[in-house]
Amino acid sequence: MTVCSIYFLFHLLLVVSFVLIFTSKEDRVNEDGKSNVTFYQTKLSHSFSSKIVTLEGNHYLHWTRYKEMSAHVNDFTKTFAGGVH
Repeated sequence: MTVCSIYFLFHLLLVVSFVLIFTSKEDRVNEDGKSNVTFYQTKLSHSFSSKIVTLEGNHYLHWTRYKEMSAHVNDFTKTFAGGVH
């Protein structure tokens, strides 16, 4: 995925009121002093309701942390579904 398509994706996500992003916790900082977490925070700052979840792991979080991610998704959806399952 190119930087341009990622940028477009974030602007598209901002149209949606509720955004949940999972990312790995990285200590890498780019030349602007930003990490992947601060990048997402900047892009989602105007979203109505957003949450960024940082998890230990690598790119394959959906394989290694799927149970924890599922719990986060369930909790997040309760915030706008009125707690109805």
